Amino acid sequence: MSGATAPPAISPPSSPVAPAAGPRHRLAPALARLLPPLMLWSGLSMLAFAAALHVAERIHQQGEARALQQAAETLETSHQLLLRMLDGVHTLHTLVAARQELLAAGDTTAAAVVENRLRAATEDGRFSVQQIGWIDAGGWLRWTSNGFPDALDLSDRDYVRAHREAQAGPRAENGQFVSVPHWGRNTGQYGVHFSRALRAPDGTLLGISTVTMDIFRIGAMRRHLSPEVTRAVLRSDGMVLAEPASQPFTALPREWWQDLTPGRVVARRATLPGSAGRAPQPSIVSMLRLEEAPLIMVHLRPSEAALAESERLARLALIAAAAFSLIAASALALAALLRAGRRSRREAEAALLRAEENLRTRRFAEQLIADLPAIIYTGRIDAAGRYTMTFMGDSARRLLLLNKDQLAEPARLRDCLDATAREARDRLVAATCQAGQASTEYRITLADGSTRWLRDTLRLLSPVPREDGSRDTIGTLLDTTRERELAAQAAALGTLTTLGEMAAGLAHELNQPIATMSLAAEAVAEMLAEATPDLARQLAPRLERIVTQGQRARAIIDHLRRLGRREAGEAEPTALRPVIEDALGLTAEALRAARIVVALDLAPDLPAVLGRPVPLEQVLVNLMLNARDALEEHRPEGRMLRLSARPAPLPGWVELRLADNGGGVPEHLLPRLFEPFFTTKPAGKGTGLGLSIAQSTVAGFGGSLSVSNIPGGAEFRIRLRIASQEPGRRARAA
Repeated sequence: MSGATAPPAISPPSSPVAPAAGPRHRLAPALARLLPPLMLWSGLSMLAFAAALHVAERIHQQGEARALQQAAETLETSHQLLLRMLDGVHTLHTLVAARQELLAAGDTTAAAVVENRLRAATEDGRFSVQQIGWIDAGGWLRWTSNGFPDALDLSDRDYVRAHREAQAGPRAENGQFVSVPHWGRNTGQYGVHFSRALRAPDGTLLGISTVTMDIFRIGAMRRHLSPEVTRAVLRSDGMVLAEPASQPFTALPREWWQDLTPGRVVARRATLPGSAGRAPQPSIVSMLRLEEAPLIMVHLRPSEAALAESERLARLALIAAAAFSLIAASALALAALLRAGRRSRREAEAALLRAEENLRTRRFAEQLIADLPAIIYTGRIDAAGRYTMTFMGDSARRLLLLNKDQLAEPARLRDCLDATAREARDRLVAATCQAGQASTEYRITLADGSTRWLRDTLRLLSPVPREDGSRDTIGTLLDTTRERELAAQAAALGTLTTLGEMAAGLAHELNQPIATMSLAAEAVAEMLAEATPDLARQLAPRLERIVTQGQRARAIIDHLRRLGRREAGEAEPTALRPVIEDALGLTAEALRAARIVVALDLAPDLPAVLGRPVPLEQVLVNLMLNARDALEEHRPEGRMLRLSARPAPLPGWVELRLADNGGGVPEHLLPRLFEPFFTTKPAGKGTGLGLSIAQSTVAGFGGSLSVSNIPGGAEFRIRLRIASQEPGRRARAA
């Protein structure tokens, strides 16, 4: 047992005691077992580090080659941008020469056009031009695109002297000379002058055209470059013409650029010499001597930035080798642990599979219960016969509008029951205890104020009670509201069918006597007219009344027979005026007996609507009789019923309104007025299905039936869609 101390083992006297193994004897087997894995780990580590060093060297070489290629490509892109600027300069020189030729030919008008184009090129900043000018052979500035008050003497400028003396210097093959940066006497800015001499056929200097460029704009033309790239434009003699203000340019050794082949990009890895306050810097240098102008383009990028990616990859290779070494050691140690824990893992996986299967089964069962049309619940009946609900299915949220708190405490469902429903539940529990299973129906009020009928079925899970006398139960709650509604509607339709059959029988039985009475009255009138004309004149109105009333009786009997017949079919164009008149004809006597004044307001151009005459007439009769009941109960005198029909404000609809002054409907009862089995009439005077059936009838025709209170009473509004009159199809009259 745990906590007990085992007695010491005593060797027999004849058995010698074996000497205990020392630390060295125990360490030797352990080292022997560890030696093969250690040797394997050492060999793998050495191979990994050797491979990492080789990969790092290859990465360095490829990174440097890629950086040089990228530098050359970037410089070539900048070269293309600069060529565009130089093409513009060449065009401007050509225009200046054309101006001089036009002036020499005396065509001042054409020369003025050229001058305007040159001024426009300066004003809109095209090609970064500051000024375009013409200098005569004496070195005087005679014309400029910017304008100037007087002629300026520029004979001291290097580019003027170069052309006047025809001296060698930073000059291209096309005779273009690039000056050092000057402070413009006319522009008031630093600029570089691209000048070209215009000579006579005999070589005499006629003048110099000059285009002054903004050196800072030239330096900013390469915005596509990385921020760490230093770029500059040099003259062919090495003088810096343009450099970024934020990155002062470090002068290059002359031997780097003096032997450059024009048009060929040279990229190399080199260390720039140090300058004042700056240490030598390893860099990637790319250079290009232009063929089109005496210029040299230079890009400098620190090697640290250019080769950062390759350096990072090389470090990653060494880190990967170290990680591999650690992983190899860990893998060897883990292998032993994995072998030891393989059985435990299999057992854990099996347990996990069982748990997942149980979870899937439980979720399936919960979903199945939640999707059932009935609510499943469980509970317990104690020895005293008191019932306690312990579980209720999630479908109660949908059917009974219960929240999570109410589902967590199923016993709180009893709070939703009224006194009648509680008595029904108590009788159900008592009957279940006696018979083992019982069922009952009762009405419940939901959280939104609506009511539903429930069929509650309860059954004992076991006929044998527990030790404490309690019994476990399972039950179902089924919503039977629609079932009851359909049954009541079927009963109402059955009543209408019976009424129709009775009306048909009455019509058959009464038509003959009424016809005989009418014929007899007509015969008596004819006989009296022949025998005693004076008496005939006295009795003729009464005899005519007998004939008229007989015809009216026959018409009423035929109408009752037609109204009591169930009329099915799709909605069709129906004239609304005859339907209203027939409904008033049926209820006229009942309304007259109740002393109700009917005000009729029908639009003269009332269009046909989609519906059927008999169902619409039944709806109107139901609404009129309901209005009569309300007026008799709440309005002793001055009873009024207003019936109007006209096109609705919404196009395509007809609105029929039936309003009374019977006091209206309590506001809290308005939302429930069309619920099945709901009625405001006293017990025995209504089934609560009339308005529900009326609303369903109107909705079946695509319309709507609604109610609202108005001053002094209530108003029912029927909206029906106007029927489109198809060619050859006429509205059906009642």
